[in-house]
Amino acid sequence: MFKRTQPIVILEHYTPLKMIDKAIGRCWDKQRPEDVVDTKRMYRVGNKNKHQSVLEHVYYNFTFKNISRGLLQEIARTRIASPSVKSSRYTLIELKTVSPFILDFEFTPNDGMSINIDSDGYNAVKPYMYFTGNKQVDDASIVEMEILRRQVKTGIDNDYSKYNIPDAYLTEMSFTINMRALQHLLLLRTATSALEEYRILAKAIFNVIPDDHKFMLKEFVYNEDDYESVNEIIISRIYLDRSTNTKVIVIDVLHAGTGETIVIFKEINNGVIEEDARKMLMDTITFKKIYKLLKKDVV
Repeated sequence: MFKRTQPIVILEHYTPLKMIDKAIGRCWDKQRPEDVVDTKRMYRVGNKNKHQSVLEHVYYNFTFKNISRGLLQEIARTRIASPSVKSSRYTLIELKTVSPFILDFEFTPNDGMSINIDSDGYNAVKPYMYFTGNKQVDDASIVEMEILRRQVKTGIDNDYSKYNIPDAYLTEMSFTINMRALQHLLLLRTATSALEEYRILAKAIFNVIPDDHKFMLKEFVYNEDDYESVNEIIISRIYLDRSTNTKVIVIDVLHAGTGETIVIFKEINNGVIEEDARKMLMDTITFKKIYKLLKKDVV
């Protein structure tokens, strides 16, 4: 089994925080001295009070490498951002002189597909293909890559060959996004419900952000450890819903970065639970963790 491909994220340029502070000061006619950046005011206005338009004055310019075209489709949905992507129309020629990726392959009843690949083939395909770590999926992608390589080698025009490009084909891009949109990206794409490749990329994006900017972004990054150490779970009351013979647990959850909300958990037969939340801010994994913690205190 091949190891999962890791993305490369490079922060090429960014706007200094003082541009947010200047925008806030201009709105209120309360400018700070040129060498002063009021981070407390910035956090209060932009994050706590949700006047997020001022965050749009800070931009980040990234280079992404080692990302799949499958991920590219999801990145293209980001609002508001500016992507400039390696063009398959002009760059597929890179496969023309590459040695074969596999010797042969066959479909098998049990495993689905069997390929004959040696170290030379692996080293040849590695720079061009995203590996998921799932053998069946990666084997199929290698076959697709070999078909594409042969088409390019035989001289089929790129405008036709590109229709056979697999989602695993690696690409790279320039990507520009403002702080407000980046907060939204991190909130959605670091969650456990996101595509795993996107989760890895999103966390890599956060890691290269300047340290003095991270206080505006860190609460939007999902971290499983935070939900055990940061979230406070208070059991408000427990009662029996006699109409359904269901035990109802009402808890207050202090969610990192979003404050307090009320969630109702209903425990039914055999320890199975359903969620009837007025405002559920946690994803499925967090929900399970909260229930696991609750089981320590609720009989």
